Amino acid sequence: MNEPNQKMLAAVVAFVDAFETVFGENDWVHTKEVIKHQDRYIQGTFIQPGVADEYNDWENRGRLLAAYRCLKSLLPKT
Repeated sequence: MNEPNQKMLAAVVAFVDAFETVFGENDWVHTKEVIKHQDRYIQGTFIQPGVADEYNDWENRGRLLAAYRCLKSLLPKT
């Protein structure tokens, strides 16, 4: 497998793992609470939360956002 494909595969694996953590069994109770009360926690959107530290009080969200941005940077520009 060539290097670009290896980077893409690693980015997909990291994103899926982080996604499953936030929206799966590990973090789901916390995720539901934060989304339910999002005005207290998020000034922007889920993808662009508008907070100084995206890992603060929800480390897995920060990891998901970092994985998402990494994967997105490897996708062809449209």
